[in-house]
Amino acid sequence: MSEYTVKRKFRDKHTKEIHLPDSIYKASDQRAAELRQKGILDEKVKQEETTESEIEEFLDQKVENVISDTEGLGAEKYKKLLELEKEGKKRKTVIEHFQTQVEAIGEENEHSKS
Repeated sequence: MSEYTVKRKFRDKHTKEIHLPDSIYKASDQRAAELRQKGILDEKVKQEETTESEIEEFLDQKVENVISDTEGLGAEKYKKLLELEKEGKKRKTVIEHFQTQVEAIGEENEHSKS
């Protein structure tokens, strides 16, 4: 998940929480794109490297949220998430998703080298 600055007040349709202007909102890139298109969110807040605890936060969610909120991560982060999921909840769908993402990134890297 990435952080975005809120431009105008809104209620999150998933959590029902109200977010005020100039506050920080964490969202997947897909969800943020929806909200940016509506003029609700501003640009992504520049972040340092994702911390271990933030990576683990991804895995504390429901399967569908884990998948949507981890879209667009790099291969190393997917590998770390895969390792943590195998050690933790061992959810088949999540494990398969992370494996697929790691493989897809590997294939993209192979094609870009050609």
